[in-house]
Amino acid sequence: MQTPEMHAEELLRKFCNLDGSLEQKLPIDPFDVALKVGLSVKPFPEVGSDFSGELFPSKKWLFFNSTDSVHRQRFVVAQELGHFVLGHPYHHRLPKETPLYAIYDLDEKKALKFAYELLMPKAIVKTVISQKKIKSSDKLAEIFKVPLQTFEARLKDLGLTVGKTTNKRIKKKQALFDYLGNEALPSAS
Repeated sequence: MQTPEMHAEELLRKFCNLDGSLEQKLPIDPFDVALKVGLSVKPFPEVGSDFSGELFPSKKWLFFNSTDSVHRQRFVVAQELGHFVLGHPYHHRLPKETPLYAIYDLDEKKALKFAYELLMPKAIVKTVISQKKIKSSDKLAEIFKVPLQTFEARLKDLGLTVGKTTNKRIKKKQALFDYLGNEALPSAS
């Protein structure tokens, strides 16, 4: 049985010519991959939706919230694509305020793992860190075009550590949350 990561790796090989090298153009385009598997990808028809993403698998419709940050839009599209590729048969909605690292439903976790591997492939994350010698998570998140907290969760998932963010505003918030005993920042992105 294929894992969510294996499904993502298969799509990367098929549609992105991914071979684990830095020759691959970053960031991976989840919109393009979703189109190539036959999904119609569009912004929500109504402005101000309370959802970041919504999938109608039987109709092959994937909606995203165009008012979210571009980084969040990309990750939400990858995650909803994960539901589709993994064959989750029901309609999915991701509430707008859901931190992308704080998902507990089993199907949501599988779709999250898929999205991690699609947008931040393990081999490429390791290569970028070692070859480019980038030591701040915010710079790495920008290379992969994903929300900072999502990239930091991916690093934790891979058992990797890099230096903390260089963004002073985020550093102050992180220090406060660390002091209060929380593991991660709440995500607005």
